[in-house]
Amino acid sequence: KDNIGLSYQLISIEAVQNKAKVIKDVNPEILVLQEVESRSALLKFNTYFLNDIKGKKYTSIVYLSGNDPYNRGMGILLKEGYKITSVKSFADENLNGKRPVFDKDLQKYCITTPEGKKLIILNTHFTEVRRQNSDTEEKIKIQAKKAYDIFTNLKSFESSNIFLVGTLNLPRYSSLLSELLENTKIQQIVKHKTFNVDFDKGKDAKYYSLGAFSKGVNLKQKDHILYSAENAIEIIACGLNRKAILPNKKDLWKTYQNIDFCNQGSKHPVIWLVCNQL
Repeated sequence: KDNIGLSYQLISIEAVQNKAKVIKDVNPEILVLQEVESRSALLKFNTYFLNDIKGKKYTSIVYLSGNDPYNRGMGILLKEGYKITSVKSFADENLNGKRPVFDKDLQKYCITTPEGKKLIILNTHFTEVRRQNSDTEEKIKIQAKKAYDIFTNLKSFESSNIFLVGTLNLPRYSSLLSELLENTKIQQIVKHKTFNVDFDKGKDAKYYSLGAFSKGVNLKQKDHILYSAENAIEIIACGLNRKAILPNKKDLWKTYQNIDFCNQGSKHPVIWLVCNQL
């Protein structure tokens, strides 16, 4: 009986194609995604937009919904030879028995590689700070603490090869993330010696924008890959691809041809890494 207002955003076919293009350029063996509409949408995206990806195809596809009010879930795609041995959602993790800790979710994927290596990927999405709010900030601190506890417990009992990926919605130096990021046992991929990205070419390229990934990479940092400092699997290369993102007026970076506001693939870059013997 209540009046409920609904807002729909139509995504152009060109935007989906640009999203697929950046994925195909990076060509990961394991692809982790967030804010996925449904399993059906993920299957169609793989079938129709990633069908010409180089090498082996994605044959293992998992989608789980969480606490998102719009029913957007998280997904993971693995190429032939990789196997998911177990999946767990932490959507029911609660705060003092009242509300869920994670507005979206934190999901755990246990994976076996073609070489028999075992690794764990944690995929999460923290609350977004739209404006200064003590309740929101406190919740982010709780989310960071819970993610840290899950990470360290897994490292102690299941595997040292752990990666935590996702949208934390804040840059790495935020005090709200200190519980998670200021621990010497957890490393940040942007600080890895091999981290590689095309630098800005705009007039502000030599400056460091507040909240950016780094000097010369003035894209606001929200997305992270964290890994255990004790990983047995060696990271040999890593980086960031933002070719499907429209630059703002001040900054300029290399994009695909004719990228505009309506057909950009996403507002989030693809962060990638290559590991030895995966």
